[in-house]
Amino acid sequence: NNPKQLWKSVNLIRGKGSKTTNVSSLKIDEETITGDKNIAEAFNSFFVSVGPSLSQSLPESQKSYSDYVQHPTLNTFSFSEVSENDTLKLLCGLKESKAAGPDKINTKLVKDSAEVICPTLTKIFNRSLQQGIFPEELKTAFVSPIYKNGDKSDCSNYRPISILSTIAKILEKTVYNQLISYINENNILSGNQFGFRKSHSTVTSLLNATSNWLLNIDKGLINGVLFLDLRKAFDTVDHIILIEKLKLYGITGGALKWFISYLEKRYQTCKMNNVKSSRKLIKCGVPQGSNLGPLLFLLYVNDLPNCLDQAKPSMFADDTNISVSAESVDELEEKLNTDLSNIYQWLVENKLTLNVSKTEYMIIGSRNNLSKINVDPTIKIGGDSINRVKTTKSLGVVIDDKLRWEDHIDSISKKVSSGIGAIKLIKPYVPKDCLNQIYNALVQPYFDYCSL
Repeated sequence: NNPKQLWKSVNLIRGKGSKTTNVSSLKIDEETITGDKNIAEAFNSFFVSVGPSLSQSLPESQKSYSDYVQHPTLNTFSFSEVSENDTLKLLCGLKESKAAGPDKINTKLVKDSAEVICPTLTKIFNRSLQQGIFPEELKTAFVSPIYKNGDKSDCSNYRPISILSTIAKILEKTVYNQLISYINENNILSGNQFGFRKSHSTVTSLLNATSNWLLNIDKGLINGVLFLDLRKAFDTVDHIILIEKLKLYGITGGALKWFISYLEKRYQTCKMNNVKSSRKLIKCGVPQGSNLGPLLFLLYVNDLPNCLDQAKPSMFADDTNISVSAESVDELEEKLNTDLSNIYQWLVENKLTLNVSKTEYMIIGSRNNLSKINVDPTIKIGGDSINRVKTTKSLGVVIDDKLRWEDHIDSISKKVSSGIGAIKLIKPYVPKDCLNQIYNALVQPYFDYCSL
């Protein structure tokens, strides 16, 4: 009768701990940080400084970021009046399980009082859009460090997730709905972008890429595929560049003023081990966990395909690969290095940083064509060599250089075995309907994902 306790037991059996891992110490510049308050302060300082630090380490740019932005429309975006019905729909659609933000207003309370607060909230939202001001009280976020992998004492191995005010998220969703309609009507987003878009997904992104690779293999060609890894992409978005790009996409006047207000003077407090840090100013980046953050990021990187001469990109937000086809290794090397040079220049202009150690390239082709490659081509970006791999994981799928999918099947088999093992252990203690829930959560998704 206690779902939380059930899943806690299942995760314990599987050796899966909570994502919000408690941290006992951090290492920063050879110094060991201990104590909950000090750890929370260290995380907060790291998260707000990572963007400016990476930006300062970049070389001087030779071009302007605006050179890459194509002007897709002569239309301009302006806000429409928000109706009470619009606000009520968003209030009634709230997920009650979401945590309360810095204002400590419970999501369930907001949802239960929807009809009462709807008229007042609608007036506040309309006033905000008319005056071009995002309320200061809604600009503070709690940030929770979510462990990814690697050394747990290294701040860079954590992802900051923003916990925002419920009211702020509703206002953001109101703006999002109007902005995405304008973007879709004017075909602003690149056709190579599959992230955070209606009728697009990781599946369509992978289908697009693998279909092109297979078509080239059928033509007797080899594919050179570069899997890019951007360092702290969402956290390093430059606000000035983002605002200028919004202008180029037709977002001007009062609407632009609102987005400037939304981005400036934002603060965050890090919450770790149930202890809060002091409040710090955010100088760059878009908040992860917000409704507008992902869409603003898509607009920020939307012009990346325009820097390429020969490669074809496939993008899912910040997860990007570029592909070229060639008849020989020498031709492939030349094409990849040419566009890698273009990408490097684009990254510098946009104050984004490539994580070279996690960026990889793969040569995909038939067994016969791959057997003819005796020496790995030299692929470099900014003077750093990129490693060649024969398998890699992209958007949850293990890709191999012959597209045989054996490694992916092995990966799925291990995960399914783990889920079945947990079911076997817990089977004597729970009813059948609970076992079905566990199976549908731990086993079935691995069969369904990217299964066509």
